[in-house]
Amino acid sequence: MRRYEQKSTRFGSRFLSSHEDVKDILQEIFIKAFVNIQSFDANQKFSAWLYRIAHNQFVDQLKKKSREKISFFDLDVFFPKPGRYGDG
Repeated sequence: MRRYEQKSTRFGSRFLSSHEDVKDILQEIFIKAFVNIQSFDANQKFSAWLYRIAHNQFVDQLKKKSREKISFFDLDVFFPKPGRYGDG
């Protein structure tokens, strides 16, 4: 984990602007790598395997973020329903 944490953080910063979100996803990446270590092919580079997990996790997080509803203002304030605020 120590060996790949700094590089993985920089890699994650390309996907997410929040440092806290990157750290949270890094925890998930290292847990997933630990749990699935038996699927690692020792004939391949460990870093490539780990970065593939990281890439998938960061892309999944971007997809989740894009589905979240963003509310900048309350539409009911700008377009009140009839009968509210004493207008009918």
